[in-house]
Amino acid sequence: FPEARTMAYKATNIQNGFKATGLVPLDPGHVYQKLTVQLRTPTPPPSRSSNSQSSCLQTPQNPRQFKRQITTIKKRINDHPTSPLERVDQAINRMSKAYEMSINELLIVRKEVHDLRAANEKEKKKRKRSRAHISYEGSLTAQEAQELIASRNKASESIPAAPVESEPQASQPRTFTTIF
Repeated sequence: FPEARTMAYKATNIQNGFKATGLVPLDPGHVYQKLTVQLRTPTPPPSRSSNSQSSCLQTPQNPRQFKRQITTIKKRINDHPTSPLERVDQAINRMSKAYEMSINELLIVRKEVHDLRAANEKEKKKRKRSRAHISYEGSLTAQEAQELIASRNKASESIPAAPVESEPQASQPRTFTTIF
């Protein structure tokens, strides 16, 4: 990098840069020529008639827009009596039905994808949930297990706490219960 820098910042390179701009030696004609800006006239906004034509040519995004385009095309065809109306009308009707069917199928598929993604997210969350193990000596009743789970949930909401354990009793063996 230092070698390239010394080669780039030679006095001759710097002087040639100023000569190209016309600053040294001062050449006002050359500087003025570089500064002149050509003004362009702005394009006029589109008229209402051209807007309706362009909206007719845009790709429809839903069945309502498509039906509106079909009616617009049919009106334009009816305005020109020289075209074979029956064949064009049949082609438009077939195209309309095919498009409507494909749009409806697309909407159904989008809904299915949305539902599947939601179910997948739900399943991921379910898998992430930890399986709580309650260590307790002796046997537990359902009521005691629910109380332990409730107290554990309250403790985990406020601060992370260690698992709930009771004092070991020598006479009873230790048992573990898994809660899903």
